[in-house]
Amino acid sequence: MHWENKNNIWLGTLGAFLGSCIGGLSILLLGQLGIFSSIAGVILAVCTLFGFRKLGGKPAAGGLIICFIFMLIMPYLADRISWSLAIMKAFETDFWTAFTYTHSFIADYNAYVTDLAFLYAFTALGCFGILYKPRRARQSSED
Repeated sequence: MHWENKNNIWLGTLGAFLGSCIGGLSILLLGQLGIFSSIAGVILAVCTLFGFRKLGGKPAAGGLIICFIFMLIMPYLADRISWSLAIMKAFETDFWTAFTYTHSFIADYNAYVTDLAFLYAFTALGCFGILYKPRRARQSSED
C-alpha cells in the first residue's frame, strides 16, 4: 500500500492542522526572538502542505482548499498571539486582556498591518513554491 496514493481527507485535515500548528510555532518563536518573522510564513506553508500529504496522501482540490483555510487562519492567529505576548510584557497585563484588546494597545497600527501583510505574502510564496515545483518537475520529465 502506497501512502501517497491513498487520499484520506480527514487524516489530511489533521495533518494540515498539525503542520500549520508547527508553522504557527515558528512564527511565535521567531517573533519573540525579534527576528523578521515573515520567513516563518514559508515554513507555515511548507508544514501545512507536508502535513496534509504525509497523513492524507496527495491533496486534490478539496485538500488544497483545506490547506489554504489553515494558511489563512494560522498566520493571523500566531501573529496576534505574538503581539499579545509583547503587549503583555510591556503593559504588565494578563494574556487574555492583551489578546482581546490587541488593536487598542498597538500605538503603531501600520507596523502591525505591515507585519501581517508580509507574513501572508511569504506564506503565499511558500505555498506557490511547493505547488509549482512538482508541476515543473513533471513537465521536464515528460520532455
